Amino acid sequence: KLCVTNPAVEAKILEEWRAAGRPDNWNVCPNDGRGFCTCANCRALDGNPGETLEDTFKGDNIDLAGRYIDLWNRLLRVMRQENPQVTLSSYAYSVYQDPPPGTRFEPGMVLQVLEQGFLNHDRVLRPAKVIVSSKPA
Repeated sequence: KLCVTNPAVEAKILEEWRAAGRPDNWNVCPNDGRGFCTCANCRALDGNPGETLEDTFKGDNIDLAGRYIDLWNRLLRVMRQENPQVTLSSYAYSVYQDPPPGTRFEPGMVLQVLEQGFLNHDRVLRPAKVIVSSKPA
């Protein structure tokens, strides 16, 4: 996985967005799977005191939403100066589903919150669902 606190990652995302013509929406979904960055900067944003490097790397029993929200907010602050209409799209699920308390999103963040469904053999116990955030009414 990428180290989302590395300034080169933010710079590369911005470079690709600009090369695409500064479109009104840009997808910033993290890749699936394990192998999360274990650097001190990323871990400081997670809000998981006492997490082990192994738990962070594997994404076991922790939430890593803080690091991704920090990146998304940084990107939006820059992108909105160049295109005030831009939105970023991502998923909120897996180990980046629950933002730390008090988390604020910059305007323009569009999240699809995915809730895993459960089956017992062929019987649906809870269907999967997707919740898409929207602008407050």
